[in-house]
Amino acid sequence: MWATGLALYAARGEQHPGLGDGATTDAWLLSQLRAAAIPVQWYVGFRLVLEVLLLGTTVTVAAVLLAPSAPRRRQSLLAICLLAVGLAASGAGYTLFTTTTGSPDVARAWAAAATLALLAVLHLLPSGRLAAGWTRWPVVGAGILALIVVTIRWTAWERSDLVLLAVIVLLTGTAGASLVTRIRTAPFVERQQTKWIALAMAGRLVYFVVLAAIPPGAIESLPGSGGVLVISAMLLFSYLLHAAMCMAIVVAVLRRGLFVVDVWIARAIACAALTAGIVGVYVAAVVLLGSLAPGSTPLFTVVATALVAAAFLPAYRMAVRAANRLVYGRQRDPYALVTVLGRRLEQTVAPGEVAELIIDTIVAAVAPARVSVVVHDVGVLAVRSESGVAAGVDHPFQIAYEGEVLGELTVAARDGTSLRPRDLGLLSTVAGHAGRALAAAAMDGALRAAQERAIDAAKRERVEVHRELHDGIAPLLASAYQRIELAGHGEIPEEEAALLRGARDALTEVIGQVRSLVIGLRPPLLEDVGLEQALRQRFASIPPHPPLHLVADLAHEPPRKVSEAVYWMVLEAVANARRHADAQRCGVVLATTPDGIRVTVSDDGRGGADPGSGGGMRIMRDRIESLGGVFRVSSGAGTVVTAELPGVWPS
Repeated sequence: MWATGLALYAARGEQHPGLGDGATTDAWLLSQLRAAAIPVQWYVGFRLVLEVLLLGTTVTVAAVLLAPSAPRRRQSLLAICLLAVGLAASGAGYTLFTTTTGSPDVARAWAAAATLALLAVLHLLPSGRLAAGWTRWPVVGAGILALIVVTIRWTAWERSDLVLLAVIVLLTGTAGASLVTRIRTAPFVERQQTKWIALAMAGRLVYFVVLAAIPPGAIESLPGSGGVLVISAMLLFSYLLHAAMCMAIVVAVLRRGLFVVDVWIARAIACAALTAGIVGVYVAAVVLLGSLAPGSTPLFTVVATALVAAAFLPAYRMAVRAANRLVYGRQRDPYALVTVLGRRLEQTVAPGEVAELIIDTIVAAVAPARVSVVVHDVGVLAVRSESGVAAGVDHPFQIAYEGEVLGELTVAARDGTSLRPRDLGLLSTVAGHAGRALAAAAMDGALRAAQERAIDAAKRERVEVHRELHDGIAPLLASAYQRIELAGHGEIPEEEAALLRGARDALTEVIGQVRSLVIGLRPPLLEDVGLEQALRQRFASIPPHPPLHLVADLAHEPPRKVSEAVYWMVLEAVANARRHADAQRCGVVLATTPDGIRVTVSDDGRGGADPGSGGGMRIMRDRIESLGGVFRVSSGAGTVVTAELPGVWPS
């Protein structure tokens, strides 16, 4: 279909070189070509070459996105949308519909397809997915509005050009918001990819702004053949911008030379800010001085120029500093970078998390080709390499704490570059922070291991006591009970019979307490019926005051260690409520959270429980924290004991 449209495009161009692009009239363009002695066939050939280049470049980039070596994910959708942009933006398709079918409605549908495809591409780049979940509805709304604007006939309105400008602003605004969201929230490599797309989009935006600033009829009023030359240059520049966008997509997807763009963006921002500042100062000085003493234009020009010259160097430094901060973030502010790293390390305890945080900081600071963190007792904690980026010389840094070498941080600059002395000093400081953080993580790990050993020892003691009660004391009590029963069957005086009955009742109570201890020390129900039913059956075997209410909303059965910890914590908290709180009601809630399980035991007693006192509270806290959980006690009007334990739940 496109080839047919291309042939019709060429045939129609012989008679109508304007080709229906709406920029000029055919009669004016023919007169311009005759005035410049340019054959119509040459101009048509020029347009055809640009059409072929547009589609060829787009098809090539789409093929790169579909290549086996490219990141897959959602690149297929991105390639299809990009190909639709190339097809729909082609004048050959527009000519096919308007020439063969005579249907401007179909032509407008073609333009609408181009609009939606362009919108999809701008929001899917560079990863093939939306920047964030909240951007979905703004994108859909922008697409619907763009469809309405493109498909409705606006030719009856005098300023229909404003409608096209509104569509351009709409698409550019939503795409710009998407790019800003990616640059602020995406991972480091995706941010670098997005910067390439943003740079290409900035060129298109400048081009559209220049087009919008051209007054109607300005091109047609140019003398001689200037009009056709300007139009040809604009067409060529437009297709070059399209090719630049395609090249930016290739660089972003293949991740070749991602970091070069930072230098270009920083220089472009500094240049634009400096130019705007100088022009603003110059115009303000001329206007202000001219209003104070009109008629002395040469003098005011000299004074204004002197003011601009005096302000140039400070303005240049400020512009470069602001551009570097905007592009590189805290890379140019090492002290702030190290401060932020220190604050984040205070909240991190796992050695693996410490290593990842250190690597994130180094990547943001010097954009190396490879970073690795190795700890002697653990091995390689984390390594990160940039795909497709050749590494240069390795720079090792010792990770030490109080004279003891804990490991090594190795940073390799990109091939062809070197780390500056300032970067080396920053990395040495980061290595010092890493030593303190890893030492703290090791001490925290040792504390957790000690807590686990203490809990394991307590568990072994419970097993031993359980065995002694179950296999030793319980049978002896049962035997004594049977002997008392047998002694009461004979002919004995009433006084002695009463003593035997009292001893039997007391022994019955002792046997019940021992049985309760045996069940509590080693609950056999957890493995058989699970946590919820084990608690319910245990609650059924204890006195009903205060009433116990259990609410369980567990999506899955917790792991064995978690179930045991929750079981013992709940029993201890319930026992405290029964013995000390004088409560009328006690409730237990088990709930699954995205990160694990939350357990809450509450009562309406007198409160006043001290979380730091009492062996029961300490045992509960140690048991929960040894599994990486959080234990909290709130005791005002009543007592609430809460535990949150992590867990990997099956899907």
